[in-house]
Amino acid sequence: MKLKIYHDDHKTATAIKIAEKHISEVEAVRKMASDILGTEVASLTGEVEMYSYLELPDYPKATRTASANLLGIAKEYRSYVEALTRLKGLKRFQVDESNHVVVAPSYKSTIEDENTEYLEGEAVVVYKALQKVAKEMQRCNSLLNGPLAHQLIWVKNSGECGVNYQTFKRTAMPNF
Repeated sequence: MKLKIYHDDHKTATAIKIAEKHISEVEAVRKMASDILGTEVASLTGEVEMYSYLELPDYPKATRTASANLLGIAKEYRSYVEALTRLKGLKRFQVDESNHVVVAPSYKSTIEDENTEYLEGEAVVVYKALQKVAKEMQRCNSLLNGPLAHQLIWVKNSGECGVNYQTFKRTAMPNF
């Protein structure tokens, strides 16, 4: 069993905003590919379409650069490749059904999980027991009209706990 203890919303939102700032860079590379190909690309960076476009049946052994040269798009292709190599962290993005680049849900999920603390196994049982103790101490504080409950418990080195009667008598008894 896994128990969610804490999630840092700020860190998650910050990581997603940082990724969103890079969408324009990916869109610019896609536009470059679209302009070269003369058609809108469907893949994230246009690489798939570009490499397919540069496969020339009459020149099967031609490199992509040579193919671009033969097609008269060498300068544009070089600019595209340079822009493509500057893109980092492409796994953060995907193309949505409207053919726009968005932050991928899988990335959002990963970031959310990285910024969340969980307890597992026996720690869950202990944590839940401590929550019950804290709830009861809060109830005692309410009955005592102040934060005194923690002062009325003793804990020995052996871990044994109990009520500190002398402190209870001195501090809590006057309330009743």
